[in-house]
Amino acid sequence: LKRQLNNRNLRDMVGHSAAMHSLRQQVQSAAEQQDSVLLHGEPGTGIDLVAQAIHDSSPRAHRPFVKLDCSVLSAETLEIELFGESQSGQFGQNQRQPGRLELADGGTLLLEQVQFMALPVQKTLASLIRDQRFEHPQTGERVRFDVRF
Repeated sequence: LKRQLNNRNLRDMVGHSAAMHSLRQQVQSAAEQQDSVLLHGEPGTGIDLVAQAIHDSSPRAHRPFVKLDCSVLSAETLEIELFGESQSGQFGQNQRQPGRLELADGGTLLLEQVQFMALPVQKTLASLIRDQRFEHPQTGERVRFDVRF
């Protein structure tokens, strides 16, 4: 029963080999930590399933799990996706579109294909992960967030 409870969030990870057993143990270990996790693997190997399993097995499971594929985004678009933007709405009212950092607050943000990001954006991302705060590009306000990457 204890083993079944520990593996309840790993049901999408099929297989009974020694490698899969080891992977499940690593997922459980990572889920117990608060630090960010770097997952590396070939395309199609299920990195997103592992990320989801870590999130679902962690204390953040009740909070959002948000994905962002960085491979197809320009630096400007990536900034908008991460931080959000203000838009003029109907009748000239300013409306704010929240970014992925805000949407994932308290939960997990999966950044896929970060190796394709421009190097300056990777540098900004490293500082975001380290500091858990950023200066909002439009308002200049220092914003703190609680997101596991």
